[in-house]
Amino acid sequence: MTDEKVNPVAIAEPKAPAKKKAKAKKPVVKAPVMPTEATETGAIKAPGSTQITLDNKRSETRYEVWMGVTEECPFWTVHAGGRDFPRFIERLVRDENKKVTGRDKLSGKVVTLSPEDITFISESVGKKVLRKAGNKPMILNITDPRYSVSNLDRPLGEFVYMQIIGGKNLPHNWRESAPEPMV
Repeated sequence: MTDEKVNPVAIAEPKAPAKKKAKAKKPVVKAPVMPTEATETGAIKAPGSTQITLDNKRSETRYEVWMGVTEECPFWTVHAGGRDFPRFIERLVRDENKKVTGRDKLSGKVVTLSPEDITFISESVGKKVLRKAGNKPMILNITDPRYSVSNLDRPLGEFVYMQIIGGKNLPHNWRESAPEPMV
């Protein structure tokens, strides 16, 4: 037996060329375009109902709402109803050259909400509890079938606030005062 190494590629038989499969012809699908929805160059335009919907949305009554979590809340931010309730936000202070020179810490945040948004968020907060079990707090949804009642549960509304701004609702220093919780 010799110490000569054999190249397995050289020994392998050449493969027969693979047969090409006939490509199936794809059917041509033409998009249904009404002459009123396309320009002469073929550009498709959005339906006019979009603008009507936007105009209706813009004319809805909307409120400026101050929302956040209280100091007693073990979380810096809580989420409910698709919104966040922060403990603080920071507003950047800039000089005349637009360079950041400082940060103002403000409690909560101010958002613009419709009455439907306010109702949805408040109902969502009403379905949640905060359970403080040792050093591990958690937020639970009481509509979850896995939820079981505990004496450690407290309504989430005790730890979050939402208040409409404007009129005689808030004092002039409203951001420095303790907000009223939702429960």
